[in-house]
Amino acid sequence: MQLTDGILLIISSLSLGGAQRVLTGMANFWAQRGKTVTIATFQSVAEKPLFPLEKTITLLPLGLMSRSGSSVEGLYNNFRRIRIVRNLIRKQKPQVVISFLDTTNVLTLLAARGLDVPVIVTEMSDPAQVPLASLWKLLRLITYRWAQGIGVVTSKARDYFPSALRERIAVIPNPVILEKQPPINPVPFPAPAVIYFGRLAAEKRVELLLQAFALLTTKYPEWRLVIIGDGPMRNLLESLRDELALGDRVVFLGLVESPHSLLPTCSFCVLVLRGSRFPWWRRWPVDCRLSPRNTIPGSGRLSKTGSMGSSFRRKIRRPWFRPWIV
Repeated sequence: MQLTDGILLIISSLSLGGAQRVLTGMANFWAQRGKTVTIATFQSVAEKPLFPLEKTITLLPLGLMSRSGSSVEGLYNNFRRIRIVRNLIRKQKPQVVISFLDTTNVLTLLAARGLDVPVIVTEMSDPAQVPLASLWKLLRLITYRWAQGIGVVTSKARDYFPSALRERIAVIPNPVILEKQPPINPVPFPAPAVIYFGRLAAEKRVELLLQAFALLTTKYPEWRLVIIGDGPMRNLLESLRDELALGDRVVFLGLVESPHSLLPTCSFCVLVLRGSRFPWWRRWPVDCRLSPRNTIPGSGRLSKTGSMGSSFRRKIRRPWFRPWIV
């Protein structure tokens, strides 16, 4: 499909997250090339996008993020989302609609049904690992048949879907974009340090990282764990840090502007999660000459459960190691 006219991108929010970063990059790419780009979110007007957008991009917060207190209220809220998104598509008359993430994809496909507008949906995680209610799974299987195309980031995610859908699935890994930034000075933590980047949510399994790091504190008292990011699990993770008596050994920096500028100052980066793709921040180590290791092709999985403590131990023991990603 040759894009010559309007592009409508739909996502639940533009807060912290890999899908949000990818969508922002796509939108900016097309806007810089003169395309008419609109982003619709379910957020309220008061919530601003985390990542910068080109000035020519139209942002439409639809205010549809209300939580449902019951199944009846949930059904009502979703019908309302479908109606509002359908009216938006009718009004915008885009050449193509691109939706991000499972439940938003389902709602978008239902909203666009019968409007003669091609819809492309994207899955940014491993569907086999991400928890999703049975009804949403069924709706996904039904509605994805209506999609013009389905984008996934790994072959493992593609293989999750039935063969009837695979012919319209494209495996498109996240882009590697080199962004040179001056190092942050002074560095907000002492060396040597392990850095984690990411949203602090349940699927990221950051609690395993804290537990693994706690096993090493006595033998390697000079090391620090630096956690960059924010999310709904932050308070629980800070409480876990205190329960593990890690104190100032674990530093929560929160959201940091240009966090990849911190990479040259760390000893290595670590990632632990469940059901996500190989992360969008993988592109930063490429720029910093970090060397990805221990990846399983197509799966996005980086290490087996229970092996993180030994991985830490192996790398910390070697003062000559190259920076790497576990």
